Amino acid sequence: MQHPVLDDIPEFPVVNHPLEDLAVLVHAVQEFGLEGFLVKVTALFCNLFVNVYADLVRKCMRLLTEMDHLSNILKNFNDLFGNITWKDRDKISKVIAEEIPTKVVADTAYQNAMKNSDKQNARIEHDKALARVMVELLADHTELFKQFSDNPSFKKWLGDTIFGVTYQAASHVDSEA
Repeated sequence: MQHPVLDDIPEFPVVNHPLEDLAVLVHAVQEFGLEGFLVKVTALFCNLFVNVYADLVRKCMRLLTEMDHLSNILKNFNDLFGNITWKDRDKISKVIAEEIPTKVVADTAYQNAMKNSDKQNARIEHDKALARVMVELLADHTELFKQFSDNPSFKKWLGDTIFGVTYQAASHVDSEA
């Protein structure tokens, strides 16, 4: 819907600091009239609200996507390795779904490979980063480390899963920049 007053009003500078830009506001009221000025300010606030709202929706969608990834990791883990007797299955699930991906994606060499190499080379660096993270977790999660070291199907699943989540996350962040 078009507004006759709004359409006739030329753009005026957005006020960044009310005290510094008071002269701009006074000039805008003088130039556009009070009604035109109020319509223009209302339009600016509406645009600001829409932009903030859109950003919030994007962040919520990203969070929902991440939660979906975590749910899929846990479901996959339970489907494939539910027969393994863990002392604390919930703790192991949380380490796999949250702690390991966070530590792997924070690895500098892996970050550099994602930014500067193709997917195949990024996977090689990912696997090295995952191995470093698993060694780091050895003291607190011995049974997880043992599965990673001794069970080739578990090691492959964990590598594929963590790479899928971390490489996808990095690609998503790059596409937003």
